[in-house]
Amino acid sequence: MNKKYIHLFFLGLIILLAIIYRIISSIGLLHKADAIVIGMMAEDIFNGVEYPLLYYGQFYMGALEAWLLAPIYFFFEPDWWTISFIPIFISTIAVIPFYLLGKSISDKAGGIIAAGLWAISPFAINFYNITPRGCYPEVVLAGALLLWYSTEKIKGKEISLNTSFIVWFFGGLSLWASMLAAPFLATSGLLTMIYSRRRFITSSNLAAICGLIIGGSPFLIVLYKNGFVSLGQQSVENLSEKVQALFLTAKWLFVPYPDMAPGLVLTYGGWFYFLFTVCSLSILIVVAIIMLFRGRTGEFLPLAIFSILFVVLFVINSEATKLQTRYLLPLTVPLFVSAGWLISLLIKKSKIVGLSLAFICLFSSMAGNSLIFNKIKEGNTAQKDYLIKTIEQAKLASVKSLVWGSEYENSYKLLYEARRQGILLNLMPWDGTRVYSVNNSIEADPHTAVWVPVSLPEVVAGFQSCCNGGYETTKIGGRVAVRNIKVIRWPSTSIGPEKWVVHDAKPGINDRKFTTTHHSNKSFIVQLNSPQPVTMIRAIYGRRQPQSISILVSTDGKNWSTVSPKAPASLMVPYGPKVFFRTLPVWEREYQEWNFKPRMAKYIKFEIQHPSKYEYDIHELFIYAYNGAPPFGEGADIRNEDHPSCSMVKKVVDRMDVSLLAANRWHTAKLYNDPKRSFKLALPSLRGFREGSITSSKLRTGTGFAALVDSSDVHELKGWLGKHGSQFNTIALGAVTLVSIETKMDIWFTGFTVIDY
Repeated sequence: MNKKYIHLFFLGLIILLAIIYRIISSIGLLHKADAIVIGMMAEDIFNGVEYPLLYYGQFYMGALEAWLLAPIYFFFEPDWWTISFIPIFISTIAVIPFYLLGKSISDKAGGIIAAGLWAISPFAINFYNITPRGCYPEVVLAGALLLWYSTEKIKGKEISLNTSFIVWFFGGLSLWASMLAAPFLATSGLLTMIYSRRRFITSSNLAAICGLIIGGSPFLIVLYKNGFVSLGQQSVENLSEKVQALFLTAKWLFVPYPDMAPGLVLTYGGWFYFLFTVCSLSILIVVAIIMLFRGRTGEFLPLAIFSILFVVLFVINSEATKLQTRYLLPLTVPLFVSAGWLISLLIKKSKIVGLSLAFICLFSSMAGNSLIFNKIKEGNTAQKDYLIKTIEQAKLASVKSLVWGSEYENSYKLLYEARRQGILLNLMPWDGTRVYSVNNSIEADPHTAVWVPVSLPEVVAGFQSCCNGGYETTKIGGRVAVRNIKVIRWPSTSIGPEKWVVHDAKPGINDRKFTTTHHSNKSFIVQLNSPQPVTMIRAIYGRRQPQSISILVSTDGKNWSTVSPKAPASLMVPYGPKVFFRTLPVWEREYQEWNFKPRMAKYIKFEIQHPSKYEYDIHELFIYAYNGAPPFGEGADIRNEDHPSCSMVKKVVDRMDVSLLAANRWHTAKLYNDPKRSFKLALPSLRGFREGSITSSKLRTGTGFAALVDSSDVHELKGWLGKHGSQFNTIALGAVTLVSIETKMDIWFTGFTVIDY
């Protein structure tokens, strides 16, 4: 073989090894939840359901990987392995820019070694090269290209228009994928401007600018729609802790995790690999600084500037202490390239020493990667069996929508495996799903069940307090699942706050104003003006909920009877004919409801257990009295709630010329999926929100605004609006009433009525 082309032969061999290395690692792997979301985003794009610019459920990190994966579904069915296609492809292609950058700062041998180190990377790095997380191999590929570009510029090399455009196009795409790309762009852009000097306006630089704008256009759209995107809050506090976290986080890129460490030999090998790359980069930075002070810039400057800039940005970020290895993946570019440079230098002095160092690094990677992935896949086999069995149990129980306890990972794995089998099972974790279509289906399904983890036995007590026994249980996945959940209510009307007083509580608890809040760690008593057949109570919590509550009633303030036993703040939220589950970390957008048989009461005691050094928050309290036919006790009629169809609501809303509707979660979920809907919806309680949705419960009334209010609250609301001098109209729709408010005012929609903000 011609010696001139032997390095290309080795480069091709490395690319082939990279593909084999990644494919072997990915076969039989059950992806984590975040990766599954990428796969489902790609399915939504392919099927024309959604066209996202951002990762589902958040306002940062672009949807690049999902868009790249979507065309794959023309040729392959969605599966556990097909999810890996894009990161495998991108991370394999990244071998080339590693070679180019290594060759530019060193020689062909240095480039080949840098490419090889990336191709056969340690477990933690390879893990993100085979499983989609939205951005990491893309950022590394673009980053290596950008540093190569600026290195060539410093060396005075001419770069073609096409190359300039392509490099910066990839740079723009990587910025959309993640802000982790910003230090690469900043470094390359700064050096390009400096070393272009007076010749900045060149055709090559103009091509680069065009590439950046076109590639980064999705990022610019995101900025326009959602404001500035960041990795987190910046702070210079606790710098020593953050520097320590930097070292520990970087260590796990090379050293096996303690629970996965296959042996001391590999652990020592990982430590050697880690320290060797860090020393290589440190030497390179020192050399770059010395050359700079001597008036020679040299080809090391881009790597040095990027490394320093990246480390500084990392240690001032509030997320630095979380020890997330994926945030340091961009550092693999200077670490591997500098290691290739140093090994190449050593080979020139002693081939045995240089090649031995390269062998130790590569062997450490391959051995650790192989053993750890085998260990993971052994667990995946048992987990796969569990998923299949659980899905079959859900199918036999006729459960098509399921809220899955508190297990984030298993919920997404079950959802994806069910889809892969062609079984209809909409499933989401307790705190909501990122996948809009799944969220909407679960919200709109009146028969949603909930899987109860052992760690949350209070869930059953919550069902009892809000539903009054209206549910069934079955076994799914080895644990209890609650299904056929219905709220048993009695006809009621809100008792206006002017008809009761609160002892041992702040007045703000019943002033119908959201911003006034009762802060306490103690129990309190409500005293009605006269005895009433109380049947329902609602409390709007703030950010801090009571640890547990029991509700007792009395007619004389001395003899008490319990209507709701001691139970933690409920995770259940009744809306309309369905019980929903809390889906927001900020609970102040939702409420707790207690339903019980009508009981004559003049006094209502809220017996609260709460740590003495902490306070709970209650924004507002609502009390309801039975308004049905007597007798109101054991013989009281259960309300057969007449909830209007969504078509009826839509028809009335259109007739009233409403442009923004605030509705309960039940009707919101139904109306949200209506393609012919002409008005906007406020979505204060939906976790899976789309870009541009109105997700705040604070709303502005005025012409075109209406709220769907529980009919039990309408009488009180009319009086409240009248006191405020508001112009309004009402249309009764059975269990709910449409209230249009024409006067401009800031209000808070509770989910069942309107209060002052």
